[in-house]
Amino acid sequence: MVNVQISPSTSAQFEPTIAVNWLNPSVMVAVAVDLSAGPPNIGLYKSIDAGATWSTTLLPLPTGFAGIEAPHIDYFFPNSFVVAAHAFDSDGLSGTIVSYASNDNATSFGPPVIVNQGFGQFVNDDQVVVIADKAGSSPFFGNIYTGYTHDYNTQFIPGNTIFFNRSLDGGKHLL
Repeated sequence: MVNVQISPSTSAQFEPTIAVNWLNPSVMVAVAVDLSAGPPNIGLYKSIDAGATWSTTLLPLPTGFAGIEAPHIDYFFPNSFVVAAHAFDSDGLSGTIVSYASNDNATSFGPPVIVNQGFGQFVNDDQVVVIADKAGSSPFFGNIYTGYTHDYNTQFIPGNTIFFNRSLDGGKHLL
């Protein structure tokens, strides 16, 4: 297998994940933290020729946040992708989980949706994973699930826990 450079070498990217359209494997979409425009943002790298060439764009930063990181992407039928990530404020203290959904093979994405709001220095949501149920025989086919850590920074509840959300409508709303 040949190595193919997806992103420009003139800027820093890290924490990549990739998803492939199961019905059209020529469509591949990767996401990573991208520092090319200054503050951390989500770089979206798309190939429609099975990885031979790639286009690059940035997802819009959610309003009120200074940066975003820890992206994760998954595919769901028939031509949809969902991205979840950790957005943070200018102090880097209030981590919030957000998601973006596309229903056109990652040509465009809807605005960011808040999955779970952080709360100042006391609650920081981070390390998100997003997975779509693609099992055709599953009664939950098409549901999208996010899991993330919920870090507490108080004298009463130190440490962290793992939280879970589910979307029944392709990532437009999370329960």
